[in-house]
Amino acid sequence: MSKPTTGRGYHHGDLRAALLTAARELLSEHGVAQFSVSALAKRAGVSSGAPYRHFADRQALLAAVAAEAADRLREQIEVAVEEVGPDPVARLATAAGVYTRLRLEEGIGLDLILQPGFDDPAHADLHTHTRPLMDTLMELAAQVSPQDGYRRALVLLEDTLAVAHGYSAMQRDGAFSQHRYSTADLEGKARDAVAVLAGSGPRPDRDPVHL
Repeated sequence: MSKPTTGRGYHHGDLRAALLTAARELLSEHGVAQFSVSALAKRAGVSSGAPYRHFADRQALLAAVAAEAADRLREQIEVAVEEVGPDPVARLATAAGVYTRLRLEEGIGLDLILQPGFDDPAHADLHTHTRPLMDTLMELAAQVSPQDGYRRALVLLEDTLAVAHGYSAMQRDGAFSQHRYSTADLEGKARDAVAVLAGSGPRPDRDPVHL
């Protein structure tokens, strides 16, 4: 469990950074559903009204965390896929593994980044962070079977993210508690599962969910 920030950033005059750090800690420990601004203020060691100096409301604060998470995920995926080489299946599978690892390490994933309500115009700035991430992932999926077209590439991407998110969710929810898998184990499992999925032939002819 992460240690409380106890206002360390605030004492140096950077309240916003301290709040985002504390927010990441709380989200990692308790998830989006249980996140509250009052708990955040307590963790950061500031008054209950202090967060509103930088964020209009709970949703605005979560959007700021989501923007950082989207950037971090995209950057790490781009580095990892370049290291793995040119094979399209290996690149998509590697991206899945990176997602699983980051969500296990930080507790923040698509459940925050694509949270309902973020399509509101008030969060337009968030889209400048999430769109490059989704474009990167979509390009990786499209490269696996270029002849299949956009619609089936999107189906592959949805399946890939469901696998990657599913491994991290099952671990965090305790479903794998008897197996004592490490983060590296589950990163590898997600990577291997998506390699099989992406290499198994044409995508199913079904409607995508539209992430």
